[in-house]
Amino acid sequence: MTAVLIKTLPTSVQEALRGIGYWYEDINVIPAEKVSPSSVSGQGSRSFFTVLSLDGSVTPSTSFGSWGGSNPFEVKQADLDTTEYHIPLGGAVIKGNKGDKVFASLYVNPLNVAPLLPIKTDLAPRQVKILAILRGIKPAYRKEWYERSIGTTPSQEEFLALQAKGLIKINKAGSVSITTDGKNACEGVRV
Repeated sequence: MTAVLIKTLPTSVQEALRGIGYWYEDINVIPAEKVSPSSVSGQGSRSFFTVLSLDGSVTPSTSFGSWGGSNPFEVKQADLDTTEYHIPLGGAVIKGNKGDKVFASLYVNPLNVAPLLPIKTDLAPRQVKILAILRGIKPAYRKEWYERSIGTTPSQEEFLALQAKGLIKINKAGSVSITTDGKNACEGVRV
């Protein structure tokens, strides 16, 4: 699973994401040969899946589940169908959950996924841990985690070096946030 900037995805995928109300900067792309339509939802939300083509040759088709998840009064594919269907070459599936917010992942045939993925960046282990802390720890607790994980709080120069690589953003007030490339650089690293 890799986070990819929405603006770098094919137009057909961008339009399908807007159609379901997904307005985030990035989305997790998961290489998969097969995927099932069913997804989990709960009170105040419903699952969905959208089948589409990467080149836009097929009109996207979205199926929604019931609000609150599966129930005995409605039979919806997005709630109940656990059969794994093959994702054809050039095809993709957006699968997720819609309520107050929309959570989604993009499933793409592994043979089509390489052009969508960002280029990996070489980083020192300390830099990777800094990014992992930025990604997974709330700001109020980061100082403690920096000391626990890497021994000291990162210096301003370390943050500036990461910003120069496009892995973090530093605003005028000095607040640090991780970018999509930064998320990918520390993928799979636990703090």
